[in-house]
Amino acid sequence: MIQAIVLDFLDVILLPRSAVDAQQETMEDPTGLYRVNTILLARCKTVQEEQGIPVFLFTASAPQEYEWLGQEIAWVTGVYTSWKMGWHKGSRECYVALAGEVHTPASEMVFIDNTLYNIAAAQEAGWETIHFKNNKETFTQLEALL
Repeated sequence: MIQAIVLDFLDVILLPRSAVDAQQETMEDPTGLYRVNTILLARCKTVQEEQGIPVFLFTASAPQEYEWLGQEIAWVTGVYTSWKMGWHKGSRECYVALAGEVHTPASEMVFIDNTLYNIAAAQEAGWETIHFKNNKETFTQLEALL
């Protein structure tokens, strides 16, 4: 049973404006280069509120530096940045450390990322994973794990 959801930031939450999966419920960033995947965020927020499963962001960048994103991600339980933790997101140790940080067994965590290299590292650490391609596929896979 999944006890924590961990979302990648770039190309999962913050999508290139040109991404095929564009939907009307998105918010563009001030530069016009990206858009926020508000649909995925809303679904994960509902899971957190209704099922009590915390949602975390795990990224190599620093989403908290994007002030315009503030209220879109203010509800997440925590934001972790791999380089601040001293790890590369492609290392197994990074996911072992993060599971320890959130006090959740690796086998009860799911990581949603667009990069297969990072997914493989999370799997090596014992996590469930979802390779993000679009919201529809992600929701189907997430529901199967909940």
